[in-house]
Amino acid sequence: MSCATLVLAAGASRRFGAEPKQAQPWRGRAMLTHMAERAAEVTPGQVFVVLGADAVRLAPLVPAGCNIVVNDAWAEGLGASIARGVGALPAETTAVVIVLGDQLGVTRECLTGLVRTGNAHSGAGSPVAVCAAYQNTRGVPAYFPRCYFPALAGLAGSSGAKALLMGAEVATVSMPQAAIDIDTPADFIAFENRERASAKAID
Repeated sequence: MSCATLVLAAGASRRFGAEPKQAQPWRGRAMLTHMAERAAEVTPGQVFVVLGADAVRLAPLVPAGCNIVVNDAWAEGLGASIARGVGALPAETTAVVIVLGDQLGVTRECLTGLVRTGNAHSGAGSPVAVCAAYQNTRGVPAYFPRCYFPALAGLAGSSGAKALLMGAEVATVSMPQAAIDIDTPADFIAFENRERASAKAID
């Protein structure tokens, strides 16, 4: 079984300011670098980072060994980036995980659990999509078996794969970390403060 990961980072992130949010440093490396590295630990050699609005600025931040896919139609929204990324996957890919480049709360362990659940269903002969469940909703990161690829490749607009994840046949994994959404500098500061508070609680 060959599972790949799409790390979506094509948006213009205008609410974050002059610099793209994916380039925001955290613990010595850019946000995008962290997310690509986590993905590479879960699907080594099969990480595809979809860039768009700031592709030239962000490409050097993609770790070696990860693939870069440029979505020239990034302004059309998240759906277009997913479609472009799925179109770039190797023919032997049997499943794909989709995660956002700014989901810093989503850890390697979160992604591993998602893939493990998806693979278990596929191994039992009943492949289903698996997604994060948080705050009474569903969203990415999400695992899609190959049977979903045509639908993913046909996405358009800003809603991404949300409609595909609301089906009754989709399995869910509780993942409150997926609710962390970094759109503004204030969001990033709030994330840092939560991380510091969590570290102190552990100490």
